[in-house]
Amino acid sequence: MEFRGNVLVHYTDTTAKTCWTDRAGPELQFEVPESGALDSIAEEAITNYVESQGIEYLNQFSHGDGWVNCPEGRAKVPADVWHCKITDEPCPIQAQIELDDKELFFDGCNLEDHEKKVRGKHGKSPQEHKKGIWGAVTSGDYRGHHHDPGSVPCSFCDEGKFREEYYFPWEVTRLSDHVDDYESARTSRELVISDLAYDLKNTICADCFISLSESYPGIEFQSYGIDPSRYYAVEYSYRPQS
Repeated sequence: MEFRGNVLVHYTDTTAKTCWTDRAGPELQFEVPESGALDSIAEEAITNYVESQGIEYLNQFSHGDGWVNCPEGRAKVPADVWHCKITDEPCPIQAQIELDDKELFFDGCNLEDHEKKVRGKHGKSPQEHKKGIWGAVTSGDYRGHHHDPGSVPCSFCDEGKFREEYYFPWEVTRLSDHVDDYESARTSRELVISDLAYDLKNTICADCFISLSESYPGIEFQSYGIDPSRYYAVEYSYRPQS
């Protein structure tokens, strides 16, 4: 499974730093020694972070002491209620497979009640499919990583995307962390009218942040201490090893 996303970076002529929420830990800061080097330096720093620290966050939701998430599970965030990808119904065992209790998994998983769906998707019986899942998680071939658990929505994405896209803590920031004076921004008449005042402490993804001037053309963000031209989104990708 590959994790892919964008991280917001703020830069000056000589330095740059990542912009993310507290759950991601301390922001990264690094020097940019020469013109044109920012892309490669930022991408390397962010990739190293995800490989060394971000993966620890992901692991909290993928497996633990004696259990692994089921590969057929899908967490409906932000409540993180697990549903089955095959049945599209709530999972009776909440996608948690106890590695020392085979009977609990085989009896608790209710794929037998949806044999037609299982055969239609995988071409095998529910019992055969469950044997395959059990073999994958107990052998270590599958470590339980999913894209959704532990992620949050962006309050600025359009309504359709808001329902589909969720982001990890290093992929979002808050406008309140970037304005010069939060109280002044919160009570600003133009920000109240545009509803931005109510979203200052809500999470915003990198793409929506760098598009603020386009989304709100009537607002001069520099007057609040935000210069959108000094931010850009750095793409990363990471595939955890089994």
